Amino acid sequence: MHFSRTELQTIAELAKGNTSISTVAEALNKSEKHVYRIVQKLEEKDLAALSSGEIVPRKSTLMVRLTQILDSYPNLIYVLADSGIPILVSLLEAKTVDEIIEETDVKKSTVYALLKKALKISLIKRDGERYVLNERIWREVPDLLREIREKGCLTRECPIIR
Repeated sequence: MHFSRTELQTIAELAKGNTSISTVAEALNKSEKHVYRIVQKLEEKDLAALSSGEIVPRKSTLMVRLTQILDSYPNLIYVLADSGIPILVSLLEAKTVDEIIEETDVKKSTVYALLKKALKISLIKRDGERYVLNERIWREVPDLLREIREKGCLTRECPIIR
């Protein structure tokens, strides 16, 4: 499952209680039209719905976990966005860069960039040539990533997580 940075920022705004299109657009410095498109993408992922100009978050466990994590740690948006989730899911077990690339089919430069960001905030730790999630510090994130993996949500077609 891939999320754009703006999709995750929108979820973070929902976590703060900002549910109107106009409020979210203003908070993200985006046009209302852009936020409508983002909400449509969240609807396709069954994470939110639109009702009378209000964004209504779904009550799925994935959405609940995402809102809690992004509310507590908004800087994780930059690590989870784009290829971040598939790379981090692969790090539920210790792996080398080559193993991450093989498992995720993500370019080496992208993997290194994400590892650098994740190391900076201690989301992952390095043991020689291997990287793994730092579950001692970040307990909620591995739980979210395990759920994504177990529900088969690494592909575009993610079943509804309830």
